[in-house]
Amino acid sequence: MSQDAKYPWLSIQLPEMNAWQTKEADKYLQSINNKKDWINIYKEISAQTALEQIQSSSQSASILKKPLDRWPSLKIWKEQAKKTNASSMERFRIAGMVSVMSGTLVSFFLGAILYKTYVIGFSMDALVAAAAAAFLLRNLQIQYKIAGAYGMGNYWLVLWILAGLLCGLLKMILPPAFDGSLVVLCAAYFVAKKNLVKVQENILKAA
Repeated sequence: MSQDAKYPWLSIQLPEMNAWQTKEADKYLQSINNKKDWINIYKEISAQTALEQIQSSSQSASILKKPLDRWPSLKIWKEQAKKTNASSMERFRIAGMVSVMSGTLVSFFLGAILYKTYVIGFSMDALVAAAAAAFLLRNLQIQYKIAGAYGMGNYWLVLWILAGLLCGLLKMILPPAFDGSLVVLCAAYFVAKKNLVKVQENILKAA
Protein backbone atom coordinates (compact mmCIF):
# COMPACT_ATOMS: atom_id res chain seq x y z
CA MET A 1 0.00 0.00 0.00
CA SER A 2 1.55 3.29 -1.06
CA GLN A 3 1.49 6.17 1.39
CA ASP A 4 2.65 8.87 -1.04
CA ALA A 5 -0.54 10.90 -0.76
CA LYS A 6 -0.68 10.86 3.03
CA TYR A 7 3.05 10.85 3.71
CA PRO A 8 4.80 12.29 0.63
CA TRP A 9 8.20 12.12 2.37
CA LEU A 10 7.97 8.33 2.71
CA SER A 11 9.83 6.68 -0.19
CA ILE A 12 8.88 3.08 0.59
CA GLN A 13 5.65 1.14 0.45
CA LEU A 14 4.24 -0.14 3.70
CA PRO A 15 4.90 -3.86 4.17
CA GLU A 16 2.13 -6.37 4.68
CA MET A 17 1.00 -6.18 8.31
CA ASN A 18 -1.81 -7.47 10.48
CA ALA A 19 -4.55 -5.19 11.81
CA TRP A 20 -2.72 -4.35 15.05
CA GLN A 21 0.55 -3.61 13.25
CA THR A 22 -1.22 -1.44 10.71
CA LYS A 23 -2.90 0.57 13.48
CA GLU A 24 0.42 1.00 15.31
CA ALA A 25 2.25 1.95 12.12
CA ASP A 26 -0.31 4.60 11.26
CA LYS A 27 -0.07 6.04 14.78
CA TYR A 28 3.70 6.44 14.61
CA LEU A 29 3.72 7.61 11.00
CA GLN A 30 1.21 10.32 11.89
CA SER A 31 3.32 11.41 14.87
CA ILE A 32 6.43 11.50 12.68
CA ASN A 33 4.56 13.41 10.00
CA ASN A 34 3.62 16.05 12.58
CA LYS A 35 7.30 16.79 13.32
CA LYS A 36 7.42 20.04 11.36
CA ASP A 37 10.94 20.84 12.56
CA TRP A 38 12.35 17.63 11.04
CA ILE A 39 13.69 17.47 7.50
CA ASN A 40 12.18 14.67 5.43
CA ILE A 41 15.12 12.30 5.80
CA TYR A 42 14.70 12.33 9.60
CA LYS A 43 11.06 11.36 9.05
CA GLU A 44 12.06 8.68 6.56
CA ILE A 45 14.63 7.11 8.88
CA SER A 46 12.26 7.27 11.85
CA ALA A 47 9.42 5.73 9.85
CA GLN A 48 11.56 2.84 8.65
CA THR A 49 12.86 2.30 12.19
CA ALA A 50 9.31 2.25 13.59
CA LEU A 51 8.05 -0.13 10.92
CA GLU A 52 10.87 -2.60 11.56
CA GLN A 53 10.27 -2.48 15.31
CA ILE A 54 6.50 -2.89 14.95
CA GLN A 55 7.03 -5.96 12.79
CA SER A 56 9.48 -7.38 15.34
CA SER A 57 7.34 -7.54 18.47
CA SER A 58 10.20 -8.91 20.59
CA GLN A 59 12.09 -5.63 20.11
CA SER A 60 9.17 -3.26 19.92
CA ALA A 61 9.80 -1.74 23.35
CA SER A 62 13.39 -0.71 22.55
CA ILE A 63 12.58 2.58 20.86
CA LEU A 64 8.85 2.97 20.34
CA LYS A 65 8.22 3.80 23.99
CA LYS A 66 10.73 6.64 23.93
CA PRO A 67 9.84 10.23 22.87
CA LEU A 68 10.32 10.93 19.17
CA ASP A 69 12.79 13.72 19.88
CA ARG A 70 15.18 11.19 21.43
CA TRP A 71 15.14 8.76 18.53
CA PRO A 72 17.98 10.36 16.48
CA SER A 73 20.37 9.87 19.43
CA LEU A 74 19.65 6.14 19.77
CA LYS A 75 21.88 3.42 18.32
CA ILE A 76 19.07 1.62 16.52
CA TRP A 77 18.03 4.86 14.76
CA LYS A 78 21.62 5.54 13.70
CA GLU A 79 21.91 2.01 12.31
CA GLN A 80 18.82 2.63 10.21
CA ALA A 81 20.25 6.02 9.21
CA LYS A 82 23.38 4.33 7.84
CA LYS A 83 21.27 2.00 5.69
CA THR A 84 18.99 4.80 4.48
CA ASN A 85 21.96 7.06 3.74
CA ALA A 86 23.68 4.33 1.76
CA SER A 87 20.53 3.63 -0.26
CA SER A 88 19.94 7.33 -0.92
CA MET A 89 23.54 7.88 -1.97
CA GLU A 90 23.45 4.95 -4.38
CA ARG A 91 20.29 6.28 -6.04
CA PHE A 92 21.75 9.81 -6.10
CA ARG A 93 24.99 8.52 -7.64
CA ILE A 94 23.27 6.57 -10.40
CA ALA A 95 20.85 9.41 -11.18
CA GLY A 96 23.73 11.89 -11.16
CA MET A 97 25.84 9.92 -13.64
CA VAL A 98 22.87 9.40 -15.95
CA SER A 99 22.08 13.13 -15.72
CA VAL A 100 25.64 14.06 -16.68
CA MET A 101 25.66 11.74 -19.68
CA SER A 102 22.19 12.62 -20.92
CA GLY A 103 22.73 16.33 -20.24
CA THR A 104 25.91 16.25 -22.29
CA LEU A 105 24.07 14.65 -25.21
CA VAL A 106 21.37 17.32 -25.04
CA SER A 107 24.05 20.01 -24.96
CA PHE A 108 25.78 18.48 -27.98
CA PHE A 109 22.52 18.60 -29.91
CA LEU A 110 21.88 22.23 -29.00
CA GLY A 111 25.38 23.01 -30.20
CA ALA A 112 24.71 21.12 -33.41
CA ILE A 113 21.63 23.27 -34.00
CA LEU A 114 23.64 26.42 -33.29
CA TYR A 115 26.51 25.56 -35.63
CA LYS A 116 24.69 23.23 -38.07
CA THR A 117 27.13 20.41 -37.37
CA TYR A 118 24.96 17.31 -37.00
CA VAL A 119 26.58 13.94 -36.33
CA ILE A 120 24.22 11.96 -38.58
CA GLY A 121 21.46 14.34 -39.57
CA PHE A 122 18.92 16.58 -37.88
CA SER A 123 16.21 13.92 -37.57
CA MET A 124 18.41 11.19 -36.09
CA ASP A 125 20.28 13.60 -33.85
CA ALA A 126 16.97 15.04 -32.65
CA LEU A 127 15.68 11.55 -31.85
CA VAL A 128 18.74 10.77 -29.73
CA ALA A 129 18.50 14.18 -28.01
CA ALA A 130 14.81 13.67 -27.24
CA ALA A 131 15.56 10.32 -25.56
CA ALA A 132 18.45 11.91 -23.67
CA ALA A 133 16.22 14.78 -22.54
CA ALA A 134 13.67 12.32 -21.16
CA PHE A 135 16.38 10.50 -19.19
CA LEU A 136 17.77 13.85 -18.04
CA LEU A 137 14.45 15.11 -16.67
CA ARG A 138 13.64 11.84 -14.93
CA ASN A 139 17.01 11.59 -13.22
CA LEU A 140 17.07 15.26 -12.28
CA GLN A 141 13.74 14.66 -10.54
CA ILE A 142 15.24 11.74 -8.62
CA GLN A 143 18.23 13.84 -7.53
CA TYR A 144 16.02 16.75 -6.55
CA LYS A 145 13.78 14.55 -4.41
CA ILE A 146 16.75 13.01 -2.61
CA ALA A 147 18.45 16.39 -2.13
CA GLY A 148 15.16 17.84 -0.88
CA ALA A 149 14.80 15.06 1.68
CA TYR A 150 18.14 16.12 3.14
CA GLY A 151 17.14 19.77 3.24
CA MET A 152 19.35 20.83 0.32
CA GLY A 153 16.79 20.91 -2.49
CA ASN A 154 17.13 24.64 -3.18
CA TYR A 155 20.93 24.41 -3.10
CA TRP A 156 20.87 21.55 -5.61
CA LEU A 157 18.39 23.38 -7.85
CA VAL A 158 20.47 26.58 -7.96
CA LEU A 159 23.61 24.54 -8.62
CA TRP A 160 22.12 22.78 -11.63
CA ILE A 161 20.53 25.95 -13.00
CA LEU A 162 23.92 27.66 -12.85
CA ALA A 163 25.52 24.63 -14.49
CA GLY A 164 22.95 24.75 -17.30
CA LEU A 165 23.50 28.46 -17.85
CA LEU A 166 27.27 27.99 -17.89
CA CYS A 167 26.93 25.18 -20.42
CA GLY A 168 24.91 27.49 -22.66
CA LEU A 169 27.45 30.30 -22.28
CA LEU A 170 30.37 28.04 -23.11
CA LYS A 171 28.46 26.71 -26.08
CA MET A 172 28.22 30.22 -27.51
CA ILE A 173 31.79 31.37 -26.87
CA LEU A 174 33.79 28.19 -27.55
CA PRO A 175 34.52 26.96 -31.09
CA PRO A 176 32.27 24.13 -32.33
CA ALA A 177 35.11 21.61 -31.91
CA PHE A 178 35.23 22.28 -28.17
CA ASP A 179 32.52 21.59 -25.61
CA GLY A 180 32.75 22.18 -21.88
CA SER A 181 29.37 20.71 -20.98
CA LEU A 182 30.72 17.40 -19.73
CA VAL A 183 33.20 19.12 -17.41
CA VAL A 184 30.60 21.58 -16.08
CA LEU A 185 27.95 18.92 -15.46
CA CYS A 186 30.46 16.58 -13.83
CA ALA A 187 31.57 19.42 -11.56
CA ALA A 188 27.96 20.19 -10.59
CA TYR A 189 27.31 16.54 -9.81
CA PHE A 190 30.43 16.08 -7.68
CA VAL A 191 29.85 19.33 -5.76
CA ALA A 192 26.27 18.25 -4.99
CA LYS A 193 27.44 14.76 -4.01
CA LYS A 194 30.14 16.17 -1.71
CA ASN A 195 27.60 18.32 0.11
CA LEU A 196 25.17 15.42 0.41
CA VAL A 197 27.92 13.35 2.03
CA LYS A 198 28.48 16.14 4.57
CA VAL A 199 24.78 16.29 5.43
CA GLN A 200 24.66 12.52 5.84
CA GLU A 201 27.69 12.60 8.14
CA ASN A 202 26.07 15.33 10.25
CA ILE A 203 22.93 13.23 10.64
CA LEU A 204 24.98 10.37 12.08
CA LYS A 205 26.69 12.79 14.48
CA ALA A 206 23.40 14.19 15.77
CA ALA A 207 23.08 13.84 19.53
